[in-house]
Amino acid sequence: MGGPRSTEQNPSVDIVDENGRYHVAVFESDSITKVLRGDKIQGLWCSQLRRAPFGAVDEGDTIYVRQNSGPIVAIAKAGRVRYFANLDSEKVERLRLQFNYYIHADRSHWAELRDANYATIIDLAGAETIEPKELGSGDSAEWLVVNEKQTPRCQSTPG
Repeated sequence: MGGPRSTEQNPSVDIVDENGRYHVAVFESDSITKVLRGDKIQGLWCSQLRRAPFGAVDEGDTIYVRQNSGPIVAIAKAGRVRYFANLDSEKVERLRLQFNYYIHADRSHWAELRDANYATIIDLAGAETIEPKELGSGDSAEWLVVNEKQTPRCQSTPG
């Protein structure tokens, strides 16, 4: 499996994976630190509606880590991906008991998720920092799946 490659539309940005897509996931600053240290080796995304990353991530996919309200600052690969549907508060609690050792979310975060219907848990592999890049789309979504033909313009941030 090769690394990310440039796109014809935007050859200066090496962020499209060999499968023609990549992901941008938003993390809080403290979570990014935990991911880069290897303390947080799984990511959790929950929602009431079926939306990305649910059903949209495959093992080996490239995930760009975006700081909440900030630039893309790191890259990781998706390891094992687990999807859970038809959740209720009891099932969310079971997920917390089973996975929180690797997710490192506090109880208040889990409490916010008690009404979720869908959950995605992704093992994060090989996380490393990259030169910060601003995502030019202006999208503030928690998760973006970008196909090669939709590649947003990214620019290095002055440092």
